[in-house]
Amino acid sequence: MGTSGSRTDQSPEVDSLSCQDLPQEIEKAFPGGRKHDPEGYKIYMKLMDALKNRPKGAKPRILVITDIEQDYDDLFAIIFLSEMHRLGVVEIAGCVANHGPDDLQKQRAYMLRYVLDLLNLASVPVAIGSVGSHPAEERSKFSYELRNKIFIDEGKKSLEKQYRKQLEEQGKMLGTDEEEQFEHGKVPDGEELIGQLAKETGNSKQPLTVLLLSSLQDITQYLEKQEEAEIQKNAEKQEDDRKQEVGKALRKNFKIFVSQGGYEVSDDGKDVKPNGNRNMEFNMVAAEKYTKLLGQYDLPSDTWTRNLASACLQDYQLIKDARTCGPIGKHINWIWLRQEFLFNWSAFNAFYLPALTPDWYVRTKLSISDPDQIKDTLREPPLFANLVKSGTLEVIVYDGYAALGTIGDDVLGALGVFKPDTIAPHNKPPYKHRIFGKGAAAGKPEHVDGVDTAQAVGVFRAFFLGALRATKVHADRTFRNNAAKVTDDDMHEPATYPDTDIETFEKYQKDYYVQWNDLRLNVIRSEKNNKSMERTEIKKVNRWKEEMKKLREPKLHQVSQDLKYQEPEFEQYAACPENPPLELMFKAHCNEHGLEYVDGIDTDASGKDGAKGKAVDKPGKPIKRTYSARESATPDP
Repeated sequence: MGTSGSRTDQSPEVDSLSCQDLPQEIEKAFPGGRKHDPEGYKIYMKLMDALKNRPKGAKPRILVITDIEQDYDDLFAIIFLSEMHRLGVVEIAGCVANHGPDDLQKQRAYMLRYVLDLLNLASVPVAIGSVGSHPAEERSKFSYELRNKIFIDEGKKSLEKQYRKQLEEQGKMLGTDEEEQFEHGKVPDGEELIGQLAKETGNSKQPLTVLLLSSLQDITQYLEKQEEAEIQKNAEKQEDDRKQEVGKALRKNFKIFVSQGGYEVSDDGKDVKPNGNRNMEFNMVAAEKYTKLLGQYDLPSDTWTRNLASACLQDYQLIKDARTCGPIGKHINWIWLRQEFLFNWSAFNAFYLPALTPDWYVRTKLSISDPDQIKDTLREPPLFANLVKSGTLEVIVYDGYAALGTIGDDVLGALGVFKPDTIAPHNKPPYKHRIFGKGAAAGKPEHVDGVDTAQAVGVFRAFFLGALRATKVHADRTFRNNAAKVTDDDMHEPATYPDTDIETFEKYQKDYYVQWNDLRLNVIRSEKNNKSMERTEIKKVNRWKEEMKKLREPKLHQVSQDLKYQEPEFEQYAACPENPPLELMFKAHCNEHGLEYVDGIDTDASGKDGAKGKAVDKPGKPIKRTYSARESATPDP
């Protein structure tokens, strides 16, 4: 069931896609034939049956607000939705990229623009959102974050092209002032795009389904302005009548709000309050206002919690399969390995990220909940390379499952993701605010608040990989045209640790590192006849503290950095607080333990991995590599 490259670019527009077109479109997701993914093909067939029975006008119209590359799961959500758009399940009406610090939301918009271009969705508008945090964050980019220079540079060009076209349609031209505005990221503006899409609702356009994968600042600002406008418009009416008019106006533009994270809902379903999830914490003022608006005006909402995502883990095979599916898949492999390495390193070596404790890592990343097993694991911290090669390290796709929740209850039911007989009482009518994953049991329960977890895993996997396969020919050609003269080494920026000043490091060291060592010492003390082991641990901790004192002297920063590669014991207990070269540490680790990784994305016409950008997995045979001067070479491990 192979397909030609020309057909990839000739997909019918989503609005015109009919059931007669579906078999051909499904075929593109299986270029090697259905036999290579029979389970995925069955899911596509179920989808085709579901769409045949879907009434006209039921297709969700989605606005996505994302902080793409804050974590890798935003990208997973976009890829999944792109396949739903291609098959006519949903319409992606537009995307807003928000969340700094500084001006990182601009780079996120550029990144998102190019990802959509590679997914053959150049017609979907992208806007630059707010900084997204209050108080403003002060940090550098994470070691894995927004490092794909080609995607960002090409995305900026494409976004400018989008803006030019928008002005031309309005009968305007892009002059000097507009050029300057674009350069500084003032346009396209996120709030402006939200307003534009909201105004399009009516006879020809569905109210928006808003998918919230990041800070709530942008959507809250827009809702507040609309609330104020409607209050003034109905100023002469009684308070209750005025409230009803405001709610009616908001519900006219917005069908439902779907978020990743969670909130708290009162027993009567009227009072909604934020909880401690990460997306709300970025701007808690906005989160409090947003949840208040949900309850005050009966705005329907769903939230897909981290508990549900933890019950629907994907395996590492998903990453390996994605890597074969063009430039986006290769970038996924790049960012996933590095983000997971950062999480592993931070959890067991130095706490640059407060939440990444050893206990969190073992419970969340390794899915271990048994107390005795946790103790055993903490006694001998797991080696990252071994976790990856053994498949122990699973893939958590938080935002991906929130995206799954936007495609419509009818389709989710037909695909077996929703099981009405297991739905929780708090998710049934008349309640308007559904929480999927509320109080989910540890481990991998079969059902969570009406969601069949195994089916959710299979459905997400099928359409995620289908999206990459269906657009691979288009993406390969687009990427090669944009990056013909770029080498693998130039593909991504060198990666460094964030937040590595002395004050920040010592704060985390005090609050978290000591707690971790206390935990490890308690584990050791609980074992009989192991006093010598306890003394060894104390000796190591004391040495680490002494070395930390030395790091206050700038002249010793480089010395301590060099020591990490010469003395394994010191490497585990000390880190230089001036941007340790995490990318070097990652590569040295991979080479020493035979873990395959990729520097960048190959750009030659063959489409194969370039020899320079790939380390081959040969367990037991360390791979010797040289590093450019730009990376400040380190001795072979």
